[in-house]
Amino acid sequence: MAILTYDIDDFTALARNWYEAGREHAGIILSEPFTKREFSALLRQVLTLLNHLSADEIRNIVVILQ
Repeated sequence: MAILTYDIDDFTALARNWYEAGREHAGIILSEPFTKREFSALLRQVLTLLNHLSADEIRNIVVILQ
């Protein structure tokens, strides 16, 4: 399963390290932090992403939600 995180700096570095080491991951989805009032926007963005990318397509990539 891909991971969704707000920890952009650490997970970007982690993805880079794994890529350089030839390791694979299920995908990393990055987002800026959302407030409780903005949570539905986050869900819409994630659902849109998941409707456009399969598990195989997101494997080993980092996606930044806008």
